[in-house]
Amino acid sequence: MSAEESKLLEAINQGPTTFEMDECVGLIRKRQSETSSDAEFERLDAFTKGMEQLAVSRMKSLASLAELRGVDVEQLMQELDITPPDVL
Repeated sequence: MSAEESKLLEAINQGPTTFEMDECVGLIRKRQSETSSDAEFERLDAFTKGMEQLAVSRMKSLASLAELRGVDVEQLMQELDITPPDVL
């Protein structure tokens, strides 16, 4: 495996920690029950924007790795056993 492939795989595998996801789920539940404070809403907004940026970065890395390997993104995702995330 080339250094470039390793770098792309590292970027593809980045994601939030279990703690961050647990916090996010808690903030979503508070928002849905309309009991979140302004600070909690801002934290959820910041987390959501960060996750969107991470998703874009991961997709760019997937596309680059797929191109490097000469396959399409869907095939690469199957090879890497990557499934689209559940929507929160």
